[in-house]
Amino acid sequence: MRLLDLENLINKSDLVITGEGKLDKQTLEGKVVKGVINLCKKFNKPLGIVCGDVDLSEKELKQLFPSIIKSIKVNGITAEDAVKNAKYYLTKRANELISDYSKY
Repeated sequence: MRLLDLENLINKSDLVITGEGKLDKQTLEGKVVKGVINLCKKFNKPLGIVCGDVDLSEKELKQLFPSIIKSIKVNGITAEDAVKNAKYYLTKRANELISDYSKY
């Protein structure tokens, strides 16, 4: 994060989008996404997370400070399908995230 000067980049951003394979308890304990979340909190920047799957309760999700979370594994999409068609699903979820953000 220091190498990329992420703190400065986030401070200058209108919207921050990050990704995670699976949002779970490990995310809350310090994966890279947690560092991004902390910087978004610090600079009060909206955050979108695109992920493969979510394994957190509603209460735990509130700790993440995202404006929007988009998971690939919804509406019956299997892990196998998500991996096989990752580019398609990531692009689709990222576009949904940006569309949802623009409505705020």
